[in-house]
Amino acid sequence: MFIYNGSEIDITRMQVIGDNQYPPVWLADPAARAELGIIEVDGAPPAVGANQRAAVREIVRNDDDGWAVIWDVVDMTPEEIAARDAALAAEQAARVPQKVTRRQARQALLLAGLLDAVQPAIDAISDPVRRRLAQIEWDDSLEFDRHHPLVKSIGVALVLDDVALDTLFLQAAAL
Repeated sequence: MFIYNGSEIDITRMQVIGDNQYPPVWLADPAARAELGIIEVDGAPPAVGANQRAAVREIVRNDDDGWAVIWDVVDMTPEEIAARDAALAAEQAARVPQKVTRRQARQALLLAGLLDAVQPAIDAISDPVRRRLAQIEWDDSLEFDRHHPLVKSIGVALVLDDVALDTLFLQAAAL
């Protein structure tokens, strides 16, 4: 593990602007890292709870002339929790397929125990033209788009929020 300015870093993800090497070769050289203030330390951060993070308290020299870190476990601030949750949501959204095939959608709904609830949801649409349009869409679509109005309205009728719909699309794509 590597520490820079008291924070854990991943040198495999570091790069220099204008340097096409990823990671830059010179980061493999301990002397070059030391010049930048990047030190390699023994051990990993301690395990933390869901809303906690490990923070470097002190960096000390080992008996074998290496470095070790003394860690503190601190509670995350509301801002850190919000930033983490937003990053996780963005990562999840990036993985969600925008379209799945009819077969995948129907199989995912069946496995989730929801397939039989789709037709009553369509039948419950009060406007006859909208109901027929939804029926045609359900019966004849070759694929389903995650952001199509019918998918959203059926999701609402099945009491599925955006996260549950995303999960269903991820499961469908895996089938």
